[in-house]
Amino acid sequence: MICSYNADVDTALPIVLLPGMDGTGILFDDFITQSPADFRAVVVTLPRSGSYDELVESAADAIPPDGRFVIVAESFSGPIGIRLALRFADRVAGLVLVNSFAVPPRPRALSMLPWSFILAVPLPRFVVRVLLVDEGTSEQFIDRVRTAIARTGADTMTARLRSVLAVNEVGNLARLRCPVLLLRATRDRLVSSRSAEVIARHTRHSKTCDIVGPHLLLQCQPAESWRAIEGFVRQSFG
Repeated sequence: MICSYNADVDTALPIVLLPGMDGTGILFDDFITQSPADFRAVVVTLPRSGSYDELVESAADAIPPDGRFVIVAESFSGPIGIRLALRFADRVAGLVLVNSFAVPPRPRALSMLPWSFILAVPLPRFVVRVLLVDEGTSEQFIDRVRTAIARTGADTMTARLRSVLAVNEVGNLARLRCPVLLLRATRDRLVSSRSAEVIARHTRHSKTCDIVGPHLLLQCQPAESWRAIEGFVRQSFG
């Protein structure tokens, strides 16, 4: 499914937003309201599948039919963004990976955490606060996160976690032709800084930007995130 925002679709540059593990896209709502006027946010929602192969095919159907565009892939969707950037290499102006990875982040820790509890529906509020957001995040937004995860379901979330633990996009990174921006939150408790370093080491044209914030960086630091994305896009277009 695809949803577009901003009125001037003829001149605005499409920014394709790929969501985190919940896949719903509803957590982008506040982020989109702060989008620069000459960008058109295109939110891709993911079907209830845990397989990266299936999710890439679904996301490909939501790509704008013509013209240049930028991909912004959040966390879980990083591998999807990498593959789409290869598939649409002649049209992708840039790829932004937000707290994402090409190989499993923190594989030992991820395999040892009590996921049957963490992915319970409804997700406990303190788990959202500890793993995903800042201390000052509103209860309303925490409830939105819990709603997104509940809408996806524990079975789908568990299947996606298995895909994360098996992912390896290093070979595809070396084939990327577009510039890559790595947005990295300084207080990310899920994806380590090493994940961005792995991506940077295997891409030819990458830049890393650290922003003070938690794992849900776009949601908790929207203005800073847009500022970094806008600067990246301007530089990519020369």
